[in-house]
Parts: sequence; C-alpha cells; structure tokens
Amino acid sequence: MTAAGVKPMLVPASQVKHLVSRTGKDTAVGDAMTWGMVEKFNAKYKRTKFVDDARFKRYLATRAA
Repeated sequence: MTAAGVKPMLVPASQVKHLVSRTGKDTAVGDAMTWGMVEKFNAKYKRTKFVDDARFKRYLATRAA
C-alpha cells in the first residue's frame, strides 16, 4: 500500500467479510493441508513439533496406509 502512496492506518469501524474456503471444510483435505505443512516443517528444520499430538499421529498413520 505504501508503494501506492497510501499510508498505514487503523479504521476501527471497518467491517471485513472473510471468505470461507470450501477446501478447508472437508476435514480430510483440511487435515492434509495443516498436518502436511507440519510434517514438511519438521523434515526441513529437523524439528519434532506436534509429534505427541493425537491428531498428528492419526494423520501420519493415514499417510502410511
């Protein structure tokens, strides 16, 4: 916005309509996108984020099947 000459500002009375992703509503697809990113992060940075989380374990189990 600054490149267009518009200075940053707060507009307390502004209203925003958030579009809902149809893809994210499908639990299997949403999980694959969320937990898939965690899996990629862990591999890339040699981390162990969420390894004890039951949802992540469930995601990994379905990927192995």
